[in-house]
Amino acid sequence: WQEDNARSCDFLFAGMSGGYRDTRTMQLRLARICDELNIKGVHMHTLRHTFATRCLEHNIGHEVLCEVLGHSSPQITLRHYSHCTPERIRQSMERMELAL
Repeated sequence: WQEDNARSCDFLFAGMSGGYRDTRTMQLRLARICDELNIKGVHMHTLRHTFATRCLEHNIGHEVLCEVLGHSSPQITLRHYSHCTPERIRQSMERMELAL
């Protein structure tokens, strides 16, 4: 990621011509890999959601994540990805315990 090239950076799944690969192609490839590994319930959206959740868990700001995910506002990012995980709840309670 380069600041001067933020909107026209290389795609994660680049096509042969330098553009992006078709979403359906990537979904089919992921499905094939998951079938071969006998992994159920994983889709491209699952990977995106997991990535966003892990970023928030590692204190990547929602403003930054908003840009990375291509949301129009940080509020959209928070609405869709700021749910509580058991680990996040545990960490929050440990911080409160230390504060008391």
